[in-house]
Amino acid sequence: MKNFVFKNKTVMAVITLICIMVVPAVAAFQDVPETHWSNNYVTYAEAYGLINGIGDGKFAPNASLTEAQCCQIIYNSLVAPITKSSGMRWHTEAVNWVQQRWLGRTIAPERTATRLFVCELVERFAALPAPATTADGKYTPKEYNIPFSDCKEFTNSEKVAVSWCWQEGIVDGFPDGTFHPYDNLTRAQGAKIFALWHHRNSWNSTPNPAKPMSIKQLSVAEADTMGRYATALGWKVTVNPWPYNHNDGTYWVELKATNSNGTYDFLVGGSITGNETWWYHIPQAGGFDILSKESVRASFKNYA
Repeated sequence: MKNFVFKNKTVMAVITLICIMVVPAVAAFQDVPETHWSNNYVTYAEAYGLINGIGDGKFAPNASLTEAQCCQIIYNSLVAPITKSSGMRWHTEAVNWVQQRWLGRTIAPERTATRLFVCELVERFAALPAPATTADGKYTPKEYNIPFSDCKEFTNSEKVAVSWCWQEGIVDGFPDGTFHPYDNLTRAQGAKIFALWHHRNSWNSTPNPAKPMSIKQLSVAEADTMGRYATALGWKVTVNPWPYNHNDGTYWVELKATNSNGTYDFLVGGSITGNETWWYHIPQAGGFDILSKESVRASFKNYA
């Protein structure tokens, strides 16, 4: 089996780039051609009303996003989607809306957004379970380990935000194991992060119901994010297609995790026509135990 490697382009990013971007592949902007790494993300973000170009058919992928622009993207998704005819609302309403719901952060509208800022922002406004904390509300360090060497001095909330975004497949680091948290966020990078965040927020109701994710795409994505969670807890993880897949109307991905307590083998997949994922545990003695996603997470946490 191949090792679970988080330095490279993630499985989540690959399947999203190739398969779940349900908008046409034709370049929406002349400076983001089909060969540009961010083309599908930019096209997706523009099509779903998250972000517009800068005019004259250009997107300016290497320009920086400000904190106000990032707030506007969140607002566009959750409150008032923009349209090509009306243009982007600017920017007081969006900043105020975000600020009222994010009291722990003072937003400076004209300040350039950083990679760390956008992680904190999307984690705060994710329609997914909040990161786990201890009974007294404090950060749970082991569950939210960060695999990046330049994030060790973070506050607890910063650690949770970056680790959560990484575990959910929304962000990745660089090949040398760093994250560059204080680098300026480019418009292309922002388009990728917000497109993936938008899709994860819509996980249970795919953005385009006419073309839902296939069971293969769902299974690979679920196994990838669960593998990241287990890796943060200290498990050694491999994620691969199940070697016994056959033409019976189902598809499965195998997640195998090992630590000093033993090896645990899980399958995630389901019916190709049903478009719903199921988790199975493969006991050492053989057979299958049907589990929920939450119980799989609990297994990794309890035996870490």
